[in-house]
Order: sequence, then structure tokens, then C-alpha cells
Amino acid sequence: MSEINLEKFGAFINEKRKALGMTQKELAEKLFLSDKAVSKWERGLSLPDVSVLMPLAQALGVTVTELLEGEELKHEETISAERTEQVVRKAISLSENPTARGNRFHKKNLPVWLAMTIAAVVEFLFVMWLGCSAITLFSSLLTLQILGVLFAAYFWLFAPERLPSYYDENSINVFVDGMFHMNMPGVYFNNRNWKHILHVCRVWSLLASVASAPVFFLLDQIPGKLQYISTLTALIFYLAGLFVPLAYAAKKYE
Repeated sequence: MSEINLEKFGAFINEKRKALGMTQKELAEKLFLSDKAVSKWERGLSLPDVSVLMPLAQALGVTVTELLEGEELKHEETISAERTEQVVRKAISLSENPTARGNRFHKKNLPVWLAMTIAAVVEFLFVMWLGCSAITLFSSLLTLQILGVLFAAYFWLFAPERLPSYYDENSINVFVDGMFHMNMPGVYFNNRNWKHILHVCRVWSLLASVASAPVFFLLDQIPGKLQYISTLTALIFYLAGLFVPLAYAAKKYE
């Protein structure tokens, strides 16, 4: 039997956590996860990502083998080759199981993303109705709003809440998730600073989606060359508004 027994796995975590006097929230904080994730494990509704196995086992004071088996092993007990193979198969099945990787679609954030997207569309149509110039509308504002909404879709709905353990074990300054790449020379990604990085990216994408329209409408009212200078300055602040807080948060909690 190479599949993990969800109920036995969850009951074992619950038992060891309570024996250590930890709440679900306290265990979750040690793993840089939410207490909802721990709750789902203990109720047998899902499994942790394979990268969480070792830190979870360490937090509970057990071995990874005991964690996967869902029971404590006697110290004098030797693990047969057959049982070792079963444990390895369980770890492999865990990494291949969609529930193990977790639901990457953050449904709870969907209302926020929908609200900011609707706000961006309404604002764009409103400034168009007010008579904002076509150059400002389509060369600057529309581009920035589309970028804001797309970035928001990733950071609010699909970005991982936790990085794989190899980010903690190595100095990595590039985050790669499918087609999405983030490279910050001199800053290393890990689970100590990731939640702060994610927070900055989410706040920035929200502001980029809803604040662009009023800002560029005001800039459109400025006459002559001064408008060009003001627009360029706004774009610089637009980009700096992401990278400066991002670098600060990443470095502070690195």
C-alpha cells in the first residue's frame, strides 16, 4: 500500500501537535502557512506539499518516515527494504497528488480581484467620457491598467503562499513560477521574506489598477511640454512604487 492514509496522517499530526501543546495557528506559523492548511491536514481533507514534510516533521518532533506512516516507530525497529520502498512511494505520490500541492487558486481573494478589475474598467470609461486625450488613454493609461490587472490576477489568485524548501536551503535571487519570473540581484527569496514580498506585490497591483485613471486624467489637464515631463515622472514613481518597497521588504526580512 503506497498511498497515504489521509485520516491516519491527519490524526497523527493532531495527536503530536496537541502533545506539544501547540495550537494549529502556532504550528502553521512555524511552517509559514495558514492555520486553515493545518486544519485541512488534520481533518484528512488535504496533504501538505512535499517540500513541507521535513519542516513539519521537525516541528512535531518526529521523522519524515513516521509522518508518512502516521505512527511512531520504535527506536530499535529496523525498517525493511520493502517498507523503505513503501515510504519512498508515498513521498512520490504526495508530490504528484494535486491536493498535496495545494489549491493554487486563492478563491478567497477572487472578490478583491474582481472589484479592482471592475473599478479599473469603470474608471477608464469615465475618463474617456470626460474627454481625456486618446494619447493619454491608449498609450499610457490602458497599458498600465492592463499590466496592473494581470499582475493582480497572478499575485492575488495564483501566487504560492509558500516557497519550496530549496529556497530556504540556498541563496536564490530568482523566483520562477511557470512563465512568471522575478529577479532581484542582491536579494534572496525564502519563506521568511516571501509573505512580505507577496503583500507588497498585492498592494501595488491593487493601486496600479485603480489609481492610474485619476492620476493620468489630472496629468492630461497639464498643458504643453510640462505634461510630458509630468507623465514621465509619474511613470518613474509608478515603477519605483513597486521595486523600492519590494526590495526593502525582501531585504528586511531576508
